[in-house]
Amino acid sequence: MGERAKLIAVAVVDEKNPSAESIRYKNLVEKVATEYRDQYGTSFQFGYVDGNDYINGVIMDELPMPSFIVMNMSIDGYYLPGSTIETIEDLVQVLDSILTGRSELLGGNGFLRQIKRLYYRATSAVKTSFASAPFGTCFLISLPLVVIGFIVVGICTAERVDDEKADDGAGPAVTRRKRAALKHSEAKKKD
Repeated sequence: MGERAKLIAVAVVDEKNPSAESIRYKNLVEKVATEYRDQYGTSFQFGYVDGNDYINGVIMDELPMPSFIVMNMSIDGYYLPGSTIETIEDLVQVLDSILTGRSELLGGNGFLRQIKRLYYRATSAVKTSFASAPFGTCFLISLPLVVIGFIVVGICTAERVDDEKADDGAGPAVTRRKRAALKHSEAKKKD
């Protein structure tokens, strides 16, 4: 999505149903990209994204449309503005705060963040499959749960077998061998 050394400033807009707000965000980013090229050209790449699906995957949350986000793709981090962006000056102020380090970097690729990303991907996959095939998804989720339930019930309700009870339930051949061994040992004791 761009050079990894640069931060990516993106306007998240809805191109299918463009609102005045979406058009304004897109125009703000275009103006800053052209008018402030000398100031921000080395640090930022500017653009816009139609829809928030990709961005939601990066931030693992729902980003409203239209909005503005700055992403650091080398570490999966991102910056969100603290307030709504109304003018070019607001956008320039957000970009300056990122460059000076006053804005908080969110996200990242640490261990806990990767666990959260795994959880987010699993839940979004279940949501997507449930939206397309609810009965199939319910079956796929409930089948392993039912099998595990039967295993747990079988383990918890099993009767414990003692050594004395094992002799009573043993087959006739085993019982005859034990009796013969017992008689043989008694005969040796008498001698």
